[in-house]
Amino acid sequence: MLSQTTKTNNASVRTQTNCKRTNKRTNERMNKQQSINQTINQSNTHPKMSTTSQKSPLLFLIVGRNEPLYEVEFDAATTTTTTNTNTTPAPPSDSVTRQNYFVLHSALDLVDLESWTNPAMYLKVVDNVNHQMVSVFLTASHVKFMLLHSGKNEDMVRNYFTEVYELYVKLSMNPFYKFDTAITSKLFDTRVRAIGRRYLS
Repeated sequence: MLSQTTKTNNASVRTQTNCKRTNKRTNERMNKQQSINQTINQSNTHPKMSTTSQKSPLLFLIVGRNEPLYEVEFDAATTTTTTNTNTTPAPPSDSVTRQNYFVLHSALDLVDLESWTNPAMYLKVVDNVNHQMVSVFLTASHVKFMLLHSGKNEDMVRNYFTEVYELYVKLSMNPFYKFDTAITSKLFDTRVRAIGRRYLS
């Protein structure tokens, strides 16, 4: 009789223990679900912030015999910060700008080497660094047109170079412009930017 009572008590204890474990697991699941729901609610009530990487900016340089004569950057945003439906472009960091100039500067030697073997004025892509390409157009007076981009259509780049070259020739014929000096003409800058928007945007 005592043995049966002991077994009954033991079974009752095991049942209570199992119930406690089940209740504990249920509470843990409920707490996790509440935490997830709170996170979802917070994400819905607060503005959504996301940063999307974009391609590197388009950088165009006209390089004379010893130094750059003209430069323009067509795409000023390397990242965009999005708040709900509003998109705000963020300017490129100093490190990105320095890297772009470094890539173009390091390509100058390759331009000189390519000019010895390629008689064409449009030298196409002479260098490729970290998905950034350097396309070059070399004038008869060895003034270099250099475009840093991330894979623009070759025909578009060629057309861009050709039209900018026509502007440069007209500028060179201006008696008030001294050859191989910095280009400060606002009209030249405006037209170069317009050509860039037409072919490179």
